[in-house]
Amino acid sequence: MPSASYAVDIGVYNLGSMGQVLSSTTTAWARSIEGACSFDGITYSGSSEEGKFVETTNRTWNCGRSLCLLVDKIIGDIEAGFSVSIGFEAPMWFPIELKEHANLRLFKPRFAEEAESQ
Repeated sequence: MPSASYAVDIGVYNLGSMGQVLSSTTTAWARSIEGACSFDGITYSGSSEEGKFVETTNRTWNCGRSLCLLVDKIIGDIEAGFSVSIGFEAPMWFPIELKEHANLRLFKPRFAEEAESQ
């Protein structure tokens, strides 16, 4: 069974009034179907929403910032019979309203620990 692996870096996701991904968005993802890689000589082509990384050995990874496109790619892989794996960067800080910070008590001890170590 073919497989597709996705890496998702959860960042700030900003959309414009027309639903376009803004350049201030820091969320990004990449898709590989070719196993392990080397980052030597990788070049990028595309826009801020979607593109490709190409290694010197001509292996290619799709990438982008659009979460809608990410979902479309994952659905397409599943429908095509691919085994899909997804890895997420684990964010510690969330861009939420101040009134919601009290709900993040789970992280409070770690925040205090990190503040003391600096």
